[in-house]
Amino acid sequence: MERVPSPRIRAELVTAVLQFVAGAGGNPAQVRSAAGLRAGELIDPERLLDVDRLAATVDAAAHDLGDPAFGLHLGANFDLEGLGPLSYAVLNAPTAAIGVANLVRYMGGLAHGVRLELVRHGGEAVLRGAVGGAERADARHLNEGGILVMVRMLRRLAGTDDWHPRAVPFVHPRPVDVSEHVALFGVEPHFGRRGNEIHFDARVLAREVRHADRSLLPVVERRLQEVLRAEPGDEPWLAALRVEVASRLCDGHPSLADVAPDLGLSARTLQRRLAERGLVYRDLVQGTRRQLALEYLERGDTDLTEVALLLGYAELSAFTHAFRRWTGASPGAHRRARRSQRR
Repeated sequence: MERVPSPRIRAELVTAVLQFVAGAGGNPAQVRSAAGLRAGELIDPERLLDVDRLAATVDAAAHDLGDPAFGLHLGANFDLEGLGPLSYAVLNAPTAAIGVANLVRYMGGLAHGVRLELVRHGGEAVLRGAVGGAERADARHLNEGGILVMVRMLRRLAGTDDWHPRAVPFVHPRPVDVSEHVALFGVEPHFGRRGNEIHFDARVLAREVRHADRSLLPVVERRLQEVLRAEPGDEPWLAALRVEVASRLCDGHPSLADVAPDLGLSARTLQRRLAERGLVYRDLVQGTRRQLALEYLERGDTDLTEVALLLGYAELSAFTHAFRRWTGASPGAHRRARRSQRR
């Protein structure tokens, strides 16, 4: 029987746990050693480590601090903005539905091999996945911390800290004390179930996200209006359309029907205006995506996987394929060539 590869996570997640341990008065070096990690393995934040290393680090941290609810405390204090483009795509989505869809779409970029899914049963939505591995009952702290982070994201999307799920099943056994679970989740979780899940009222997905800011992308530290310089002859509405499309690229392929209202136009009117100028909306989206791709690659500090995410590609391989079609070179080769030219 073919062995299923173990999920892998970026080393920066392990480093974040160790930093939390240090801030709580623990011994991060001792925790790292207990988890079987060498210091050199954490130098590169983008290095992929087996998810077992993260689970072992969290367990060792709980032991070092003497905290039986360490996973919950880690999840409660985790910086939701600290996941880079993933945080941006989720927390600044125009609606809760798009935010959750982005969380599902891009989780693989943060934890390779981990998959989330959103399913609906009538009026109930269920966000389920293997948080920390293949639904492991021996990864209690990682399960609880990961699920709590997602619950906190859902609260942000719902627009209120008082929001809570209907139910939170976990695969691991019930701990002795669940008072902290009730305080942080707002409900008493179920334990010993088939998976780690968040059950909630599906109506929350229709909510608009308050304070969502799509005017700035996290990698480009300038206004999109400056990045997407208007082409000669562009009318104001067409220049605004390019900016609106760019701000929505991380949601996948922004539809004309979704973009038109933000320009004060009906979908039919926008379609007519484009046709009058011999433009095809699909081509405009691809052209904007290509233009932003070149901009991102000019910045050497942007991870290629993150570039792919910001452009709406769920996998780096899909971005690489598209970029080769546009330029004849891979994104990495293009970046190296540009660096060589600048030198």
